[in-house]
Amino acid sequence: MMEIALAIAKGAYLRDEFRGAHYKPDFPERDDDHWLKTTIATYEAGQDEPEISYESVDIRHLDPIKRDYTHAKRVKHILKNIPTNIQLPL
Repeated sequence: MMEIALAIAKGAYLRDEFRGAHYKPDFPERDDDHWLKTTIATYEAGQDEPEISYESVDIRHLDPIKRDYTHAKRVKHILKNIPTNIQLPL
């Protein structure tokens, strides 16, 4: 459990942005240009802490939206780049 906690803490420490439940007072806004990425933490044998790397997020079909928990509202997601001959159960 300590390995997972360290991976979460180090991944959050290295992100210079505000996103969802991840809050840093020095970076009050979300930064999709630099941080729309998946954080990957790996441990190698003999390491005391995880190695952090990043992977791009595929946003071909759905644009990211800002989560705002201060107001109750429904957000309608709009899919894009979907072939017209595929029927989706929406």
